[in-house]
Amino acid sequence: LRARDTHGFKARLRSADLLMIDDLQFIAGKDSTQEEFFHTINEVMAAGKRLVVSADRCPQALDGIEPRIVARLASGLVADIKPADLTLRRAVLTRKLADMPGVTV
Repeated sequence: LRARDTHGFKARLRSADLLMIDDLQFIAGKDSTQEEFFHTINEVMAAGKRLVVSADRCPQALDGIEPRIVARLASGLVADIKPADLTLRRAVLTRKLADMPGVTV
């Protein structure tokens, strides 16, 4: 985008095997951005590629996002991911330490 090559930028996004979009809520109210996003997700999905979108709330609770985008996102797998509890975090760290050479747990 800095090079003002929007066609190249769109082509690159749409040709990705996996497209990950973080913080979707920030395109709320941005009509032209939402229009491009809608066409991009359609092309990615039509090509059988993977799309991962994150937001701070579920698709139906995203105010200012076009209904067609909300419907598209809601038709996929929607997961509410919470931070791991202390027991799980300790287990992950213990496992990582055990896998490191020269470290005994």
